[in-house]
Amino acid sequence: MGEASASNFGHLKAHDEQLVRLGLLAERYFPEDPNTCLLKLRQLTEALAQLAASRVGIYAGPEEKQTELLRRLQDHGILPREVSALFHEVRKAGNDANHKLAGDHRVALLALRLTWQLSVWFHRTFKDPAFKSGPFLPPSAPTDEGAELKAELESLRAELAAFRVAHQDAAQALQATQAQVQQTERDRAFWESMAAEADAAKAELAAKLQAVQAQSATQSPLAVTQLIDAANSAAATLQLSEADTRKLIDEQLTLSGWAADTAAQTYAKGARPQKGKHLAIAEWPTQSGPADYVLFAGLTPIAVVEAKRKNIDVSGALQQAKRYSRDFTCHADLEMPFVSGSGGEAFKVPFAFSSNGRPFLRQLATKSGVWFCDLRRPDNLSQPLAGWYTPEGLTALLKRDEARAHEKLANEPFNYGFALRHYQQAAIKAAEAAIQTGQRELLLAMATVLENDDLGVRFAVGKPGEQFSPIDQLSAGQRCTAIFPILLKLKDGPLVVDQPEDNLDNRHIAKSVSPVLVGDKRVRQIILTSHNANLVVLSDPENIAVFEAVDGKGVLSVAGFLSHRYSAVTQPVLDILDGGQRALDLRARKYGHGSQQ
Repeated sequence: MGEASASNFGHLKAHDEQLVRLGLLAERYFPEDPNTCLLKLRQLTEALAQLAASRVGIYAGPEEKQTELLRRLQDHGILPREVSALFHEVRKAGNDANHKLAGDHRVALLALRLTWQLSVWFHRTFKDPAFKSGPFLPPSAPTDEGAELKAELESLRAELAAFRVAHQDAAQALQATQAQVQQTERDRAFWESMAAEADAAKAELAAKLQAVQAQSATQSPLAVTQLIDAANSAAATLQLSEADTRKLIDEQLTLSGWAADTAAQTYAKGARPQKGKHLAIAEWPTQSGPADYVLFAGLTPIAVVEAKRKNIDVSGALQQAKRYSRDFTCHADLEMPFVSGSGGEAFKVPFAFSSNGRPFLRQLATKSGVWFCDLRRPDNLSQPLAGWYTPEGLTALLKRDEARAHEKLANEPFNYGFALRHYQQAAIKAAEAAIQTGQRELLLAMATVLENDDLGVRFAVGKPGEQFSPIDQLSAGQRCTAIFPILLKLKDGPLVVDQPEDNLDNRHIAKSVSPVLVGDKRVRQIILTSHNANLVVLSDPENIAVFEAVDGKGVLSVAGFLSHRYSAVTQPVLDILDGGQRALDLRARKYGHGSQQ
């Protein structure tokens, strides 16, 4: 398939020719049929996800939904969050194309570029970490291309031309290959044959997936860990253009309740705030240049947004949004809620946002997520958010007078109808002071029993009706049996338990403890260390982490979700945990999967 070298997806030939066929067909259909282009891209990304799953031994079969497969890949660490977000973008566009017959050239071009990025990530993860993709090759333009699409394609062609100048030898070889492919594109029979081959190759790819899955299921935990590291390293190299970033932010804002369209809803095209509507108007003019977005609640400019590409520091870009707020031009038909400060340092729009469209990662806090600052008070610090404020949430925040609220809270007496101890009052005041200074994360510990308080626990051991005994007269196992259910009933905060099976029998674990853990994990975080398979398997954990002792330290060897017999953690459960096979069989029967062996 010599044509593949002139495609954005030619490097996928090293993995399976079906991947290249789907990529070529998507590029071929783009100018005339963007809907079919999106369908092919959805098929291509589904195949990439399935191949990734088979490489780490967690492929469940073609009947599994893409959303579930992506979730499991992310749970196993193979799919970093930013990569998962791109997979979901292409999936949603493909679903709309399939079920709603939706999808224009603008959506198809974005999906092409995102799928190309995903293919590069896949190749760097599973084949060549040092792979250099070069620039994106823009597809043929449609005959009825609009001004925005034309400008975007021209920008992509300019980027490609600049790359060719810098890499002249490779460019000449690429041009020769492209000329050959352009001739081939005129041959309709070729494309009809390729489409037929793509349909026929589905069965071949399915068989390959099963074969790779069977081989990968026996690989060592270290090999899986190395693939996880490679996937994260490859994710760090992804490069989204600013235009693609703006389109991702459009969708995020839309999902949060704002009407956003960075191409169509711009100030230059006549977009203006309207009563009763929540609009994100792009390229709003200010004295220091156009703001990427201004969010309007009716006629009120409520926030300025700076949208930057993925590899830009998000927290630093917030300074640009603040400058737009200061330089915002007030119009007579706008309702300005406030002016904070004086002279040239006065903020005219109350809130500032910065984002690069990337999901928030705490370990990369300044380079991901949505950063926010309330500009109404000079002492307010910027902070990362997990997502965007809704229009209702931002409007409610605007109406809230925090200074007055803090003053009222400081003067409010501890008059709740019952007495508080002095240390409880001190803890409450300390928490209020921390919140007032903008602290977002607090760890509050408060004693509830004084030394002279008397608390006794009595427990009935054995058959119903047996006499209660003081807990200090019970054995260690009986004490654990008494206290552990009480701990499980405490819903506040996470629960960390270290090897409770040392003092619990298997019957009590299987019949009493595990069912409670299954229910409680929906409302709190539970972290458990154990060698008991009943406790680990029957409690349906979201993630099982296996540690090995290396030089006196615990080292993570493998982690994953125990979803089926090919899960990465199945063999460690059988090898390490006491009663592993019986517990796995019980779980398999519960979900109707038969034996795990």
